[in-house]
Amino acid sequence: MSTQNGDLTGNGNRLEPALESLAGKRVLDVGCGNGYHCWRMLGAGAAEVIGIDPTPLFILQFKALQRYLNQDHIHVLY
Repeated sequence: MSTQNGDLTGNGNRLEPALESLAGKRVLDVGCGNGYHCWRMLGAGAAEVIGIDPTPLFILQFKALQRYLNQDHIHVLY
């Protein structure tokens, strides 16, 4: 999958044609898992992405990535 030119294109992305540009928008991802799509949406130009997931393992996976990538505009809550 690629976020080239601020879009969400790639293998298996069936929703991309139905989505408008995320540039400058705040996005809420409910049931975000480890935040994979949150990172993708941030890469596609979203101003801020907030994910919510009840699974502790997924939250820890996100926090591990966040520690090394250190992005201010992405959060995952439980």
